Amino acid sequence: EVRYLSTVLATGKPTQTARIEPENAAIHYLELEHEGKKTLLAVNVADYPVTVTWRFPNLVEPVVLFEDRMLSEKAKEITDMFKPLEVHIYRWM
Repeated sequence: EVRYLSTVLATGKPTQTARIEPENAAIHYLELEHEGKKTLLAVNVADYPVTVTWRFPNLVEPVVLFEDRMLSEKAKEITDMFKPLEVHIYRWM
């Protein structure tokens, strides 16, 4: 997984289009842009499950990398559940 993300991690430019509403101190995240794609790495640093709603300024259709799930249509927000210490990586155009 790290090898797959190495180019984005090394050369991606930090950006901030996605946000959690309301903010949640248990979720730490970093959004990077590389070659027109946005990649959002998020981790639940708490020892309990956390549900968050991601909000985007435009319609997006993120794929959750290294998992077999994606939105069925474009949306301006998605709700996701993180298990304790779980990492989710989202990517969209």
